Parts: sequence; C-alpha cells; structure tokens
Amino acid sequence: MAVSTQMHSMHAGSKGPQKGPASVHSVHGHPNPTRPNPAHPTPPGHAAPLVKHPPLKNAHEPARKGHGLLYTMLVLAVLAAGGGYFWVLKARGPAEPTPEALVTQMEDTLISAAPAKNIYGGMIFSDHGNPPSVTVAGIPNKACVSAGWRLARTGVVTINGVMPERISAAILAEICNQGDANAISWSPK
Repeated sequence: MAVSTQMHSMHAGSKGPQKGPASVHSVHGHPNPTRPNPAHPTPPGHAAPLVKHPPLKNAHEPARKGHGLLYTMLVLAVLAAGGGYFWVLKARGPAEPTPEALVTQMEDTLISAAPAKNIYGGMIFSDHGNPPSVTVAGIPNKACVSAGWRLARTGVVTINGVMPERISAAILAEICNQGDANAISWSPK
C-alpha cells in the first residue's frame, strides 16, 4: 500500500522526499536513471549505467495497427474492380462492324496489302491496276446501302455487278436488297 500511496502522491505533484522501493522507480514503474539502484550498487569512480526505454505511447495517439491490412484490402478492391470492368467488356464481344469502318478498310486497302477478310468476314480483293479498285463481298443489306452511298461520293461504285447511273438512297436500297450478302466494287476518282 505504501508504494501505491507514494505513486499517487507523485501524480498529485508532491515533491517531498520518497523512501523505500518506490523512490527508485518513476511514476510508470520504470527505473529512475538519475538515481542508482540500491540492489546493484555502482563501484566507486564509475557512473551508473543509464537504462534506455522505448518512448511511452501517448494516450491521445490513435493506434496504427492494421494499416498494412488496409492497404492490401484497398489494392485488392481496385484489382477486383478493374478485372470486373475487363470481364464486362470481354463479355460484350468484339465491336460490331460499321459501314464507316468498311469504307475506311477499303480506302486503306488501296494503299497497302489487302487483309485476309473484310470487317464483315467476307472476301476483300484489291487490284492495283489503272484505275485501282477494291472489291468486298458478304456485306449485309443496310451496310451495303450506307457504304455504297459514302463510296459513291469519292469514286465509281458497282454493287452486285450493277453500276447505277444515278446514285440515290432508293436506288442503292433496291440494288442492295436483292440478296442477303452483297458485293461492292469501288474505284476512286
């Protein structure tokens, strides 16, 4: 009881003399480095060794445990979100071909070698003669009308073997709707 009373008086700010084992220990029960330990007397002419203790935690500082776990969980959440986004895009499949992409592919084929297939999966052939031309086959009806209209503005178009004298949406729709897979030939002006 004497120890706890003296420790309590130390907390209260008492600066009176202390006796007994409590005089060697500080408020927190650690050895007082300024006083020698009576259990281990220091030989004359030698200084008492200082005992280093880790700094005491402040009661107001938050605990810093679990930060590694928090960062790991954050990284896993980001990876899961990215993987889910990739899976959704992959589940949609490749982008559907467009008539604009077909026209671009035909224009590019005049400059470079023809790919194995056109964007609709049909044949594509380029003739680098005079005049140069590109022929595609297996084109759906709506794409045939749209691509034929765009190509007619920049050159001569032949659809399913027919070269229309006048180009209009109605004439192109009539020619392209004769079958399910259409062939378009184009020569630039």
